[in-house]
Amino acid sequence: MLRAGSPFVAMWREIVSMSYLRFEAHRLVSTRLEEVIGEIPHTPLDHAVKEALQDIGVAAEPSRLAA
Repeated sequence: MLRAGSPFVAMWREIVSMSYLRFEAHRLVSTRLEEVIGEIPHTPLDHAVKEALQDIGVAAEPSRLAA
């Protein structure tokens, strides 16, 4: 579908042109960035998920739980 419509829809054309990335392994390396800015801070996954759920209103905020 995307390939057939790609001559007419620019977004579809771009999606088709990058479709090979679905089948390529990816790995991000931060060595060069760390050389420039130093150690990269990491947020624990459970903390990040909890904050994200609070931000979108799915989880109750800690202040609401205490009240």
